[in-house]
Amino acid sequence: MSADIDLVNQALSAIGTQSTIQSFTENSTEALHAGIHYATTRDDLLRSYRWGFAKGQIALSLLAAAAGTPENPQGTALPLAPQPWLYAYAYPTDCLDAQRIVPSQQLGGTTIPIFPVSTSPAQMFSGPPVRFAKGQMKDSGGNPIIVILTNQAQALLDYTVATPNMALADTLFTSALVGRLAAKLVNPLSGDKGLAKIAAQDGQISEGIAAARDANENYGDTINRPASWIAARGAVDYEMVDGSDLDMWPPR
Repeated sequence: MSADIDLVNQALSAIGTQSTIQSFTENSTEALHAGIHYATTRDDLLRSYRWGFAKGQIALSLLAAAAGTPENPQGTALPLAPQPWLYAYAYPTDCLDAQRIVPSQQLGGTTIPIFPVSTSPAQMFSGPPVRFAKGQMKDSGGNPIIVILTNQAQALLDYTVATPNMALADTLFTSALVGRLAAKLVNPLSGDKGLAKIAAQDGQISEGIAAARDANENYGDTINRPASWIAARGAVDYEMVDGSDLDMWPPR
């Protein structure tokens, strides 16, 4: 049995159903509603915070560059990036949430390394936050595509993987997901509004604990975003100090 189905069955147990499912495609009311809600509920929770187990990193594929950049010196080698950005990169197909562009700069100086292996300047992955934005362009066929716009050359992206292996998820995350899923399933399966309220409250408690624990384990990397229900109550005031918000403006 897959980890996804196991989590659904935990949610069904939490709301008091006497049955379980073996797959999302089986002929049962439970499987029907689980199939409707599971993926979006999981993805909403993954996007609500920056979970360590779901974090990936990828070298972005360059699509366009401003004229005068090393990659497009005459403005003819590549399509032009939307102004005022220098570069446009393909949005990764498995990216659920773009977290940040990894700061990168060349190390200069004349220091001779202990073990010289190259005459090229070393690349150091540190520096000030890199501003970027999610945008839209058209490909060579005129079809709209989502892109990442930034001034960082050879950009590396930290991102949330769209379909992480749930077997690798921390138990606190899975408890939070079970809570969210139970709150979604209780109404269509039981119609008990009181039980739905209790399930939602239990899910919120589990979610808060899981997010705090995961943030502690990833301290100094990126700052987790609080869930909307926490922010709406004014319980948390936060700021993305790593410069990773998609809507940061103007570009650096």
